[in-house]
Amino acid sequence: MTGRQIVSPRDLLNRWILPLEEAALIYDARDRKKFGAVRAVDRLSTNLDPRELVDQAFLRRIRHKIPIDSPDRDMFSEIFELCCRQRQIPFDSSSVEFLYYKYYDRGRVPRSSDPRDLLDIVQSICRFNGRRVALDNELLADAASRFFCDMEDMSTTASAH
Repeated sequence: MTGRQIVSPRDLLNRWILPLEEAALIYDARDRKKFGAVRAVDRLSTNLDPRELVDQAFLRRIRHKIPIDSPDRDMFSEIFELCCRQRQIPFDSSSVEFLYYKYYDRGRVPRSSDPRDLLDIVQSICRFNGRRVALDNELLADAASRFFCDMEDMSTTASAH
């Protein structure tokens, strides 16, 4: 869910109570004819507190709930290195140190998805500028300011170009 649907997340999730119970989802066509059955959604992910979205009856139907905490620095570094390898970007541990110094040690909570998203932005910036991807602090700061929506940093970076 992106938070942009017409119905509220609570209403949408509540529509799934019966399909979750029966492990099948029946599609209802506009002409009210029901057709097909498929396995119901068996994975949900949210950064919101599930208790604010659904009631206890719904939560009982999702039998396995697994909280995913923020990675510690070592795990973040491993994820960052893996994401670099997947994108064929040379990994440099100083990139992780820079991100911690500039962002995570100053209150921003690291997420396991941050390396992937930051590196994708790095690649986009390099592709746009016609340059080879090589991590440096300026490029990471540019990507991070766009990703973290640090508008002040963005205007500083934009004026430097």
